Amino acid sequence: TATGLAIGAQAMGKRTAVMGVCVCDQPSYFESQARSIYEGMGITGAKPAENLSFLDGYQGKGYAKTTDAELDLLLAISRSTGVVLDPTYTLKAVRGMLNHLQN
Repeated sequence: TATGLAIGAQAMGKRTAVMGVCVCDQPSYFESQARSIYEGMGITGAKPAENLSFLDGYQGKGYAKTTDAELDLLLAISRSTGVVLDPTYTLKAVRGMLNHLQN
């Protein structure tokens, strides 16, 4: 998803920075995947690193495993917005985004 957004921004001539939140693997995995996607699409003259980065540290306890803090955040978001997030990936990504925005 992040790579697609970065490619779209570059295609539109935007200098928009895109940040993906690593919820299941390390940044190096996603960086490698991004390079492969760029190469597979024949994109030249642009590199993923120019407008794409990955925020690490939000994998939690692992796939489909949540911490008490993550469940507390899930409940708080659900109660305040009516939106119930998927705890496997979406909640972890939202937690990373919120932490990044607060710091």
